[in-house]
Amino acid sequence: MKQALKIAGFAVRLGLGLGIIAYLLYRIDTQTSCIDFKLEAPASVRIGTTYADGSNTVRLFVVLEDLNGGNILRTVQRKGTAQLAGTGTLTPVTDALAPSLPWTSWTTSRSGLRFLWDIISGTLARWPWVMSGFLLFLAGIGLVTIRWKLILDAQNLAITWARVFSISFVGVFFSSFMPGSVGGDLVRGYY
Repeated sequence: MKQALKIAGFAVRLGLGLGIIAYLLYRIDTQTSCIDFKLEAPASVRIGTTYADGSNTVRLFVVLEDLNGGNILRTVQRKGTAQLAGTGTLTPVTDALAPSLPWTSWTTSRSGLRFLWDIISGTLARWPWVMSGFLLFLAGIGLVTIRWKLILDAQNLAITWARVFSISFVGVFFSSFMPGSVGGDLVRGYY
C-alpha cells in the first residue's frame, strides 16, 4: 500500500508538471509574435532593449536582433494588440541612451512555438557555452553542499553527503523562486 501511494504521488507530481509545461507552451504559441521593422536609417541597438510604439506607448517591443547591418530590427511582442500603422517611430523605454528609431514598414516573421524553437535551436548551436554555464552552476551547488556539510558536522549532526547534496538542490530551488536572499537557507534548515 505504501509503495502504491508513493507511485501515485509521483504520478500526480509528474502530471502537474507536464500540465504546467503544456499550459506555458500554449500561452507562448498564442500570445507572442515577432515583428520585423524596416528602419529609415541603419541603427545599432542593444539586444533586450524595450521600445514603445510612438503612436501607442502601451504597445511594447523587445529587441531580439538587428539584421542587414541594422536596417531591420527584429522584435517580439504580445499578440492581440491593435494593428500597427504603416510607418512610425520606436521610442526607447528601458535604455535612455538608445536613439528613437523611425521605421518605414513592418512584417510579422515568426510567432509562437516556431519562435521558441528558433531560440532553442540557436542556443543549442552554442552548446559549449551552455555546457560551461551548466558546469559552473553545478560547481556552485557543490560549494554550497560542502559549506552546508561543514556547518552540519560542526553541529554534530550526522547526515550523509548524498542527503546534504539533495537538500542543497532543494535550497537552490527555493532560493530561485522565493523573495529575499535567505529563502533557500530557511528551507535547508527546516530539512
